[in-house]
Amino acid sequence: MPRKDDGARVVVCAVGGLAVLLAAGLATAAPAAGDVLPPAALELQNRYAGVQVLTHDSRVTAIYGAPMTTAQTPDQAAAWWLEDHGAAFGVDDLELRLADSHEVSFGRFTVFGYEQRMDGLPVENGIARILVLNGNPNAVVYAAGKLAQPPAGGFQPDAATAEAALAGVQAMKDYAHLPQWSQPELVIFYDDGEGNIIPAVRAWKFRGVQPNLDNFESYTFFVDAAIGRLLHARNEVYHVDVTGHVNGMATPGTRPDVAGNSPQSTNLPDLRVRISGGNTAYSDRNGDFVIPNPGTGSVTVLADLIGRWATVTNNGAATLQLTQNVVPPGPANFLFNPTPSELNTSQVNGFNHTTSTHNFYKDRAPAYTGLDIALTCNTNLNQTCNAYFTTSPLSINFFRSGGGCVNSAYSSVVAHEYGHFIVWAQNLAQGAFGEGYGDSVAILQYDDGIVGRDFQGTGGHIRNIPAANRQYPCSGEVHFCGELLAGVWWDIKLQLQATQGTQLGLDMTRQL
Repeated sequence: MPRKDDGARVVVCAVGGLAVLLAAGLATAAPAAGDVLPPAALELQNRYAGVQVLTHDSRVTAIYGAPMTTAQTPDQAAAWWLEDHGAAFGVDDLELRLADSHEVSFGRFTVFGYEQRMDGLPVENGIARILVLNGNPNAVVYAAGKLAQPPAGGFQPDAATAEAALAGVQAMKDYAHLPQWSQPELVIFYDDGEGNIIPAVRAWKFRGVQPNLDNFESYTFFVDAAIGRLLHARNEVYHVDVTGHVNGMATPGTRPDVAGNSPQSTNLPDLRVRISGGNTAYSDRNGDFVIPNPGTGSVTVLADLIGRWATVTNNGAATLQLTQNVVPPGPANFLFNPTPSELNTSQVNGFNHTTSTHNFYKDRAPAYTGLDIALTCNTNLNQTCNAYFTTSPLSINFFRSGGGCVNSAYSSVVAHEYGHFIVWAQNLAQGAFGEGYGDSVAILQYDDGIVGRDFQGTGGHIRNIPAANRQYPCSGEVHFCGELLAGVWWDIKLQLQATQGTQLGLDMTRQL
């Protein structure tokens, strides 16, 4: 078929350009100041207006910016570009062999991948890519390469044998323990893949492996065939962290786990997630986590209701725990309590609100460390209509439903009991102050003047702070007088909201 390369005008849309360049397999970089372009690159720019040439360390790395060689088929366009303009890379006697080709961007482009050869040998990390815009005509719009330059005086003769190269590495203390070795083969080495480039040399390439998966190691070695010196040991174990997300079905808002307030999927922050026999991580405020993992094989990931600031126990039965096998990077996504039940929802609620109350306080007093323990949160105790804090053992404790009361592990009830923990951690007296402080933590965290909303059925609240309107001086039962302290904070909030606005007034009160 006759060639036609007359500079026919082709309009290239830039939309999706970054994705296409990534698909082509080579990223571009800014032009290096002071680099002198090869004559063929200058000729290419003169021939096609708008063509840009990027360099790195005086090497041409990418050519793009305008349509170049055209042909009736994508493979013809790529082949003719190399024939006419391959010298633009500035590599003497460039030899490339087609390795693969495939369409990208839903068929808009075809990428051609090439491997470099030199002196009859493959060049390690010597690659090139050509991107063709499919159409009529098909046009080369991008070319890039990481290519070795042959030594000016030719290669040195191979003085080191394959056997000597292998034995030299096997004798090194860092690699002597590796039990499995491949046979050496000759390659051209110039780039270790980490940005370190040397003049191209003939090298022996072979691999050493420790196959035990519990302590797996694998290295590829490159030994200078002229002098027998180890050029590079490439670690072939690529660590892949495990990522994922943790949610739990918890009751929304400040109402308890009752009909009409069905559990909803809720992010669980600061929850421990671990790889069996491996590393541990904690979820962030969004429930996301990343577990460092030194390997690529399948791992078992475990999640339970234990975190930085809460350790949930389930009275009389096993605490919720989830396990799944994943191939890194995953994701390993967990959902606690997928089919909600009272005894499981209470565990998720306990973890969620213990953690959120800790974070509510710490966000406003980040330097204070007295609360920074995984406080035990006992759920589903075989009693009803109450909850309590105790110092022996240090814990907050919640009861099952019954006797006309709901399960007490929910929102403001958990926050109130955690408030007692804060008072204890500050070495302050409990009594009416502790009750009032617990109520204050609850009403300010959830911006709800009711503590224990619907605890004894709809409208059967534990305490309604605004409606109680306790006045000083107060005498009576500690919960009764505790409402005075909570009422002061509620009134402060209302006054600040009246002058500063709803959200700012709330924020200012919380920070006082």
